[in-house]
Amino acid sequence: MIEISEKSVSGITIDAIVTDEQLGVSRCGIYFRSPSGKMMDHFVAQEAETPLKYFSFHRTLILDRLSEVGLYTISMFQCNSFHGNAFMYDS
Repeated sequence: MIEISEKSVSGITIDAIVTDEQLGVSRCGIYFRSPSGKMMDHFVAQEAETPLKYFSFHRTLILDRLSEVGLYTISMFQCNSFHGNAFMYDS
């Protein structure tokens, strides 16, 4: 289950943060919507206590990924301004 959060940071809308626990590994995913409306997602297999901690610790990695796809330029990113809910995602 994925729920839209409608939180925008630096022109990017964060749609959801989801986790998937399989075999003791948490896979945290963050869904982004570009200013043009195109959806993209970012998943990393990572041990994480909570999605928000993952989001905080790995924000640089996530921004690198966003930069790689060339959809947007971000000068500043404040993870602490986002307070979202975690949803279990059963694939």
